[in-house]
Amino acid sequence: MCPPYYPSMTDAVTKVIRLKFGPDGVYNDTGTFTKIFKGDYGARFLKEAQSYSEDVIGCARDICEYIYHTHGRFPAHVDAIHVPGIWLQVHHPDIVYYDRFFQHGLTDAQRLHDQHWH
Repeated sequence: MCPPYYPSMTDAVTKVIRLKFGPDGVYNDTGTFTKIFKGDYGARFLKEAQSYSEDVIGCARDICEYIYHTHGRFPAHVDAIHVPGIWLQVHHPDIVYYDRFFQHGLTDAQRLHDQHWH
């Protein structure tokens, strides 16, 4: 979400906020969270999830504009598809945790890892 796909980083940040908290945003889609979480955890998550203040949004816009204008790209120093710290591979998930909160939170391979490898 950056130029040339958006006129500016400000526009890209605005779009992200709209996708999250706008009228059709994911945080207004209770059905999605009902499918992910068990029981009332989805509703509780949505109740606690707050939209960002204008100060926070403005700060994000300023930082993104600075990075784009300073380095001529966004993100500045890594390929857009590889942002360290975002992707995670789990070999030893806490099965009890996933079973408590999530519907279909683990794949069969993750669930059976110990049986296959240890």
